[in-house]
Amino acid sequence: MWPLWIAALLFSITLGLIGGQPAPALAESDDADTLFLPRVVLPYIVVLRESAPPVITSTPITTAVVGLPYTYTVQASGNPAPAFSLESAPQGMTIDADSGLIQWTPAETGSYTVAVRAANGIGPDAQQTYAIQVAPDGSQLPERIWDPRLDQRGATLVEALPAPGQGYWRLVEARWLDEAEADACGPDHHILMDVLDDTGERVVGLPIRIGWFGDYATVYTQAKPGELAAADYPMVHVAPTYNARPNDGAPADRVDGLGLGSIEAPGQTIHTGYILIWRWTIAPR
Repeated sequence: MWPLWIAALLFSITLGLIGGQPAPALAESDDADTLFLPRVVLPYIVVLRESAPPVITSTPITTAVVGLPYTYTVQASGNPAPAFSLESAPQGMTIDADSGLIQWTPAETGSYTVAVRAANGIGPDAQQTYAIQVAPDGSQLPERIWDPRLDQRGATLVEALPAPGQGYWRLVEARWLDEAEADACGPDHHILMDVLDDTGERVVGLPIRIGWFGDYATVYTQAKPGELAAADYPMVHVAPTYNARPNDGAPADRVDGLGLGSIEAPGQTIHTGYILIWRWTIAPR
């Protein structure tokens, strides 16, 4: 590696006589209006950059959708400028050696490992390894389970209106729990809720909005390993009082008309419950 140094070179720029003896300062010529100026010496500074090994500075894009182009431009520092290559990648993925642009169109869902190398002859090379999670394109929506007893209890589904190709929270399961079922699930008068990612894994820390009578509360999903629900909310009013939906800013299906009571005695505060499950889904194109 070259040490960092600055070379200062002095070039003579002679104003007046060039190539002979320098003219004396302020010497007069035969022409009274003409003066020979003195030789002027100006510094010319050349700065040479220190050679440096490559360092990848960009953050990879780790999500993709089946059938849609995936792009990510790898950025790296180093002197001289590094060249890029793929050490490992899914079939069909390419990278531009000069710009670092990665391009790929995934054909199937799953997790795909990518390893990028940046090299400029000044060791060591830089490497970045990451995984891309490929989600379905939404042409086949996840199945929805809707307990018919919900209709008897007055519950209704208000479906989200995502744009084509947009991700949203789709309700994939809704069940009503009668008094015995609610007691078995315990707590016995709650809305039990879960939120899943596109692979079916529980999402932690996602807000769910529970509304009623012009007011609302927010509960957050938790890991709760082995438990039926990631979040729950206690009901104190009969149906149709409450509504519920994920509330992280993405479109989401909403369930209205929830509350205590039974099919036989809808106006009484009998301790019944609900199970609601949403899953991250890509809207059809």
